[in-house]
Amino acid sequence: MPEDAWYASIAQWAFETGLMIGTEAGCFQGEAPVTREQMVCVLWRYAGAEAASGGVDGFTDGEAIASYAQEAVAWALASRVISGFPDGRFAPQENVTRAQAAVMLQRSLSRPAAKGVSLLALGEGPIAPCGIAPAGDGLILTDLYNHKIWTFQNGTLELLAGGDTALDVNGQPVGGYHDGPAAQCSFQLPWAVAPFLDGWAVSDAENDAIRYISGGRVQTLNCSAKEPGLSTSGGKMVFTYPTGLAAGSDGTLYVSDTHQGAIRKITPDGSVTTVVSGLSDPMGLCWSGGALYVAETGANRIVKIENGQISLVAGSGQEGLVDGPASQAAFAFPQGVVVDLDGSVYVADTGNGAVRCVQNGETVTVLSREKLWQKESILAPASPTGLLLAGRSLYVCDSFDRTVYVIAL
Repeated sequence: MPEDAWYASIAQWAFETGLMIGTEAGCFQGEAPVTREQMVCVLWRYAGAEAASGGVDGFTDGEAIASYAQEAVAWALASRVISGFPDGRFAPQENVTRAQAAVMLQRSLSRPAAKGVSLLALGEGPIAPCGIAPAGDGLILTDLYNHKIWTFQNGTLELLAGGDTALDVNGQPVGGYHDGPAAQCSFQLPWAVAPFLDGWAVSDAENDAIRYISGGRVQTLNCSAKEPGLSTSGGKMVFTYPTGLAAGSDGTLYVSDTHQGAIRKITPDGSVTTVVSGLSDPMGLCWSGGALYVAETGANRIVKIENGQISLVAGSGQEGLVDGPASQAAFAFPQGVVVDLDGSVYVADTGNGAVRCVQNGETVTVLSREKLWQKESILAPASPTGLLLAGRSLYVCDSFDRTVYVIAL
C-alpha cells in the first residue's frame, strides 16, 4: 500500500484494532470491493467477536462460506444482523451493496451489548426477589419467599416491612394479611414496589390489595372508586390480583389490575380511575417520557399508553422467542418492562427465561441461557420479572433462581 494513500492511516487503524486483518497474502487491497462475508466479519469483530449460538445451516449455500467467516456469519444470523436472500442464500462471495451495508450497520449498531453479567450478593438466607426500585444509594426488593420487603444498601439486606409468619409442611413461610407496625405486618404475595406519597406502595397480589409503607407502619390504601362500573366493596375499590406498579411524574400511582385486564390510576387523595381496560393480563409497568409502558402478559406483547391511546411497542402476539422487527418479534408471557433515557425498552421475557431489548424498531435478546453458555459460574435466568435501570446497569429480579442479575450495558 502506498504510504501516501489517502486511506493509509485508516487501514493501519483497522489492522491494529483487529477489525480487518487483510488477505492471506498479507495485503490490504484498498481498492478491492468488500464481499458479504468480509463485511460480516468486520461487524462481528467490532461487536467483540461474540460466540455464536448456532451455525450457518439455515442458508442453502452455507457450505460456500469461507471457514474464517463461519462463526461470524452464524453470529450475524443469530443476532438478526443478516437474514439472507428470499431464496435462502447468503451469497458470501458476492459484493456487499451500499444498501446492504447500511442495513447491516444499522442492525449491528442497534444491538444492545451486554458488557458483563454478575449476581447481586443477597446474603446466605433464601429470598425470592420479584419487584425492585431505587432507594437513595440502595435498592428496595420485594421477596416472594419470605413475604417481606427489604432494603439493600452497601451489600447488606435490612428488613423494611413484613414479620415472620406460620410455616407450611415444607417449612416455608405461608404469608398472611395484617396491617400495623412494619416489622409485625404480613404480606401474601408482594409483587412490585414503587414510591408513593412519602413512602412505598406494594402490590400484594394474592391479597388483592395495594399496601402502603410509611413511618414504620403498613396499611392498606383506602382507595375510593371514582367512576361507575368499577368493582367496589363499601364504596372502596376492589383490585383483582394487582401486580405491576409505576410512579407517575405528577405523584400518581399506576397499577396493573391484572385479572380485570385494566390499568388503574391512584391519585394522592386515594381516588381511583381507569386508564385503559380490555388488556390481556397486564403486569409490568414503567412510566417514561409522559407515557406508560405495559407488559401485556396474556397477549405476549409490550404496549405504550399515551393520551389514552394504546400503541404497540413490540410483539406479534404469538408465543415464542423470535428477534427482529419489533412488530414481528415473539415473546412468552413478559412480566417486566423498563425504559432507558435513549428510548430503549428492556423486557423481562418471563416465559422464555430471557431479557430482551427493543431499540430502533428491532428486538434483540440481551440475556438468556444461550447468552450465558460460556459462564458456567452463573445460572441462566429462569423467571425474570422486575427490572431496574441504574446508570449503565440493568438489574433483573428472578424469583425462581432467587437472585438478582446485574447486566452492564
